[in-house]
Amino acid sequence: MRTRRTTTAAAAAATFLAVDTAAAGPAAAADGPEQGTVDVLGCVTPEAGGDGTTEVVEGPTQAFLFGWGTGTRGLLTHFLKSQETTVTVRYDGQPPVTQDLSNAFSAPVHDEAGPWTSELLVPLGDLEAGDSVEVTIDRTTTKPSMDQLKGVYRGLIPAGTTLASGTCTITVVEA
Repeated sequence: MRTRRTTTAAAAAATFLAVDTAAAGPAAAADGPEQGTVDVLGCVTPEAGGDGTTEVVEGPTQAFLFGWGTGTRGLLTHFLKSQETTVTVRYDGQPPVTQDLSNAFSAPVHDEAGPWTSELLVPLGDLEAGDSVEVTIDRTTTKPSMDQLKGVYRGLIPAGTTLASGTCTITVVEA
């Protein structure tokens, strides 16, 4: 008989508060659920095929919440200082834990393809089949920011622009 772990609110908060800012992107899409990284941004973005739900194979899991890439390190640094990211995580009906993760992005990394990038990853813990986790992201600009990539001016992003908003319900399945 398998004993199912119940994540306490305190344990969930401790896991969520230990933000991992390693610079690694979401796992590549596959035919079925994978273990490892859940692309929350893709999950909540209809234009990316997201419908607000996804599955992940049981085991250690992290959430890819947002990444940004632009033409120079200076533009990236300015952008990161010009945005606010709030994330709420709720495990299996436990009380939600909300954190301001605006300053938790990875250090800027220069991609060989040209852009400077930064990502936000959050560990969700060692999840078991049958668990579910809701991750809500709200990200807006707090002041205007320029965006340019490979010498192409993409424009001014006005203050108050919503960059990401929505809830992704993650269902954990057996391997």
